[in-house]
Amino acid sequence: MYIVYEENEIEQLQSKYLLLEMDTIEISNDKTITAHCVLSTDHITLQEIGSITSLENLHKQLMENYKLQKWDCCEDAISHLQGKFKGEMDSFYDELSERINTFKDEGTASSWSPVISKKND
Repeated sequence: MYIVYEENEIEQLQSKYLLLEMDTIEISNDKTITAHCVLSTDHITLQEIGSITSLENLHKQLMENYKLQKWDCCEDAISHLQGKFKGEMDSFYDELSERINTFKDEGTASSWSPVISKKND
């Protein structure tokens, strides 16, 4: 899996490759980055070629629902996305599923944010 987060790289690559949004990370008080997975057509099976737009849209909906804390919608999307893209995104979907299970079991704080903080205080 190749991951990019620099805006200029994302702009250059999105015309040639399929880019799927992953996590947004806060690296300082005034800077966040959003990681994207870069998938070439090598990562798309023949069976998926006809449905690639649908899969891409489902992934986008997953990320939107994650930000809205719609956990059941997320779980449903992940169940359909697992194994797609030759499994390249499966480790991300596994991680997201673990987070969602924790949120469902323990709840989320009112201050919850989908942005992961990695700043050095």
